[in-house]
Amino acid sequence: MPDPTLNEVMEEAYASASPDKIIIETISFYHAGMVNGLGNPDEVYLFNGNNGTSVTEEGIPLLSARIEPSAARNAGQVVTFLGRPFAITLPSMRDEVVASAALAVDSVNREMHNLLETAAKGGKQIEVTYRSYIKGVELDGPQSLPPKKFILTGVTASGNGIAGRLAFLAIGNRPFPFDTYRPDKFKTLQYG
Repeated sequence: MPDPTLNEVMEEAYASASPDKIIIETISFYHAGMVNGLGNPDEVYLFNGNNGTSVTEEGIPLLSARIEPSAARNAGQVVTFLGRPFAITLPSMRDEVVASAALAVDSVNREMHNLLETAAKGGKQIEVTYRSYIKGVELDGPQSLPPKKFILTGVTASGNGIAGRLAFLAIGNRPFPFDTYRPDKFKTLQYG
């Protein structure tokens, strides 16, 4: 089934498996109150560690890529993704109350542990955004718009890795039809 969020470049990369269309998967983490050194809202950006654009002195791969113009933070800016191996396991095809995927991130640094600890202590919801890029055109922005957004739940830490569930945003809690019942629009409603 076609995915309307993919642009033509990404559709071609998925369909052709061409060696010149390398897909780079990224995730970013955010919770309310998370700020950078300047006091501005910020996120932790990670990519799978393959096909980075540079490397730190410690040998950690980095990826410079543009965020979509509609992003809540750093809109349209080039940000640096830190290379950390991660895996997303899609939900099963059975009926679940809330479908969720599994996320595992290896080689988590202190910054990531601090993010999770702060969010857990403050009862803050951790937002995870998944973006995919094509190698060579990272500065054009993500190739699947809008990016996929999740809520990270049930986080556990073991060794230097973390694991948790990626719950899709609660589309089941959205009213249908997406409208407010008002007397001016729904004239036959009885109000008591």
